[in-house]
Amino acid sequence: MEKINDVKKQFQGITGEELVLWKKPVASGIVLAAMFLVYIVLGYLEYSFITLGCRLLQLAIVVVGLLKKTAGIQVDPDTLAGSVGRFLDAIHPHVVKGTEFLGKVITWEDPKVSVQALVATIFAAFLGNTFGDILLIFLIVVLVFSLPKAYKSNQKVVDEKIEIAKKKADELIEKVPAVSNLIKKNQ
Repeated sequence: MEKINDVKKQFQGITGEELVLWKKPVASGIVLAAMFLVYIVLGYLEYSFITLGCRLLQLAIVVVGLLKKTAGIQVDPDTLAGSVGRFLDAIHPHVVKGTEFLGKVITWEDPKVSVQALVATIFAAFLGNTFGDILLIFLIVVLVFSLPKAYKSNQKVVDEKIEIAKKKADELIEKVPAVSNLIKKNQ
């Protein structure tokens, strides 16, 4: 039970930055392993999301039932509801912020961001048509857990290259008169 508490401590108050930069390696390893397991189940074993969800629910029902009968662990619906409520309360501000940002992109409140989002979605659609969903999910997980660490290690060089790319993107936007006039008008 001591080791389980140590693992729980790794997750208490963890931020996304700490997770992807491996500042709490046990937590990062557990999350990456869980994502890899989902990838194996969905990609290799060809489960659907519905089948996976049902299997996880079945596992929870059996494990909690066994723990209640054999180890005397007390779990009641109110405790589970409280946990779900705390989770929803924690994500609510992020959902609101994301929805507000999406609204600003769609309504062209900041034309430069809207153009960037449009280009990103065209690129993402191309990737989606070229590669399978499972491969893309795998690549995203690998990149999320490796790029931030690589960036921190090579920040100066990367920042120089990003600045060059930004200048090139601004030059390309300037070549599209309608977009560049809209951006200038809103600044």
